[in-house]
Parts: sequence; C-alpha cells; structure tokens
Amino acid sequence: MEQGTTAAEGAGAGLSGGGQEGRARAGASEEQVREWLVAYLARLLDIDPREVDPATPLERYGLDSAAAVALTGDLARWLGIDLEPDLIRGRPTIDGVARHAVQELGRRQPPPAA
Repeated sequence: MEQGTTAAEGAGAGLSGGGQEGRARAGASEEQVREWLVAYLARLLDIDPREVDPATPLERYGLDSAAAVALTGDLARWLGIDLEPDLIRGRPTIDGVARHAVQELGRRQPPPAA
C-alpha cells in the first residue's frame, strides 16, 4: 500500500470496475453491488471473499466509522452517484447497503427515451 493511503482506500483500489469510475452503472443489480461490497470488504480485511456474509452486521467485521465512510465514498464513485456518507449507519449489512444503493441508482437514472 502506498504511503499516505488508508487501508480503506487501498482496499477499494482496483475494485472500481476497469476504468469506468464516474460512469453511472445504469444496469447495476443488487447482486452486482453486493459482490462489489463483498470483494471490497474481503480486500480491506485481507480475507477470502467466501468468509464475508452479506447478512452479517458490518460492525462484526470491525468496520469503524472512518472505514465505513471510505467504503461509501468508493461505492459512490464506482456507481457514479452521490451517496450519503453515513449510509452504513442505517443499513448495517452488505445486503442493506446494496439494496439501498441500487434504489438510489434507480432514482438517479434518466427515464428511457421515448
């Protein structure tokens, strides 16, 4: 990890989707967001992604408030939308965060052209 890089920033590096940062993922499903979150947390904690249970409260993985805010920011960049920094506080599991993020993504997508 580069000097001056937080663990959360390092964990998010390379998970953003192959150079597509900043582009809204209009078709991102809840499952895709969940997979991104599982990979992010696994990399942050240096564990196998199979050890991450999307239904387990994130605090049980030792995710502190600074790491939660960093995760939310990295997820927002990956999705290409703004998310509230305290997103995880009200949605303490990966499943809850993924569900909310996809709902927010849907609200920010332009309607299909007629």
